Amino acid sequence: MKKYIYIVTMALIAFSCSIERNLEKQYVGKDLSFLEEQYGEKPVIIQLSETKKMAVYEQTKSLKSTTINQGETTLNPMSSPAVTQKERTIFYLDQNNRITSCKFERTYEPIKNSGKK
Repeated sequence: MKKYIYIVTMALIAFSCSIERNLEKQYVGKDLSFLEEQYGEKPVIIQLSETKKMAVYEQTKSLKSTTINQGETTLNPMSSPAVTQKERTIFYLDQNNRITSCKFERTYEPIKNSGKK
């Protein structure tokens, strides 16, 4: 069991690293206006220091609960919880509004049932 968890963890790490590498290839050295053209909207700009800014794009999706296929018929089916998925793409900018580095984050938050106790 530990071996499977280790393999899945390593695959997730490799996948997340490749996303950031692709972002850096595509965006590092480009201007802030290029981001606005690509994403179709203005990012949230956070001033980190006099020479450094952070531009953040965030997307939120609601993922429904789904039954997990166990490959067999069972009386106690397992299901994943309903969650809210947030994807943040963060771009670090220099004083000339040029992208110096990128970061990608994906988080999951459980959806709380408002009508149940």
